[in-house]
Amino acid sequence: MAAESSALSSPQRVHSVTGDELEERVLLEPYEYICQVPGKGVRVHLIEAFNVWLKIPDDKLEQIQVITQMLHNASLMSAPIFEILNCSPSDSLHDAGLTT
Repeated sequence: MAAESSALSSPQRVHSVTGDELEERVLLEPYEYICQVPGKGVRVHLIEAFNVWLKIPDDKLEQIQVITQMLHNASLMSAPIFEILNCSPSDSLHDAGLTT
C-alpha cells in the first residue's frame, strides 16, 4: 500500500503560471488532502478483479489505478464547485454564467 499511496500523489509538474513554490503548494493542497483521506479501495479492487480476465502487465495496471484515482479525486474536488455554481459538470461555461 505504501507504494500505492506514493504513486497516487500529485505528479511533479509545474501547476502554477509563475512556477512559484508557495503557489504550487497552495494549488495542490486540496488534491494532496484528498489523496491522504483513506478510502475503501473499491476502484482498486474492481480493477484487480477485471485484471483476472484481462491479464494486464503490472506496470500498466498501476498506471490505470493511478489515473483512475486521479480522475476520482478530480471529481471529488469539482463537485462542490459545481454545487456552488448551481450547475452540473455537463453544463457549458456559458450556462454556468462564467462567460459573457
